[in-house]
Amino acid sequence: MHAKAFFVLFGASMILVGCGSPPTTSTSNSAPLDLTGNWQIQSNVISNIVPPVGVLLLGALQSTGNQVAGTFRFANLAQPTQCGLDQVVTITGAVDSKNNLTLASAAMPNGTTVKVLLAITGSQQPYAGNGSIEVDGSTCTFPSTGAIGQQFQNIARTFTGTLTPGTLVSPGTGPSATASLTLAQSLNPQSDGQFPAPAHSTTQSERAQAASLSAEPSAASA
Repeated sequence: MHAKAFFVLFGASMILVGCGSPPTTSTSNSAPLDLTGNWQIQSNVISNIVPPVGVLLLGALQSTGNQVAGTFRFANLAQPTQCGLDQVVTITGAVDSKNNLTLASAAMPNGTTVKVLLAITGSQQPYAGNGSIEVDGSTCTFPSTGAIGQQFQNIARTFTGTLTPGTLVSPGTGPSATASLTLAQSLNPQSDGQFPAPAHSTTQSERAQAASLSAEPSAASA
């Protein structure tokens, strides 16, 4: 399930940031960038390979001056069985006056470490960057390759649509209903660096029932 989510996120970040672009040189900035927030960092994806082969970091960064630290979920999609998915890893580094971000992870249980270099672009959040990523140590190494990083704003959205019985493959019979889904992503990360986004859904019939109940007089006021 996590792997499927990773593939979707791979594609999403490629659209937002682009792939295969060489690292860019950022302009000098006297004040360090505040990179605090929700980040995805990954190797560039070769689109004609399914499933994608690469490495992926999903998690939270925290800036203090030019120092940067974070906690991420790391996935080696090149060797998911041998090297694992969803490993929690801590990362530290710094951003220099030209907005070049350098990160290195602590060693994971199998001895693997991750190194990232991104040239951050943009004048305000959400930031993005191109650069390189590599995995060293043990048998789970991944040679230095092009990488993209993207900071994401937290989601606070309501989606409305029509629900029908059955599935697209096997439609069912019966009445349809209008439903709303509200997502409110946490502003603070969990201990593993993830930002939960609990969802609450209601249907048209539920809203009508709630309105009917609120309109009925209580026994005390009768």
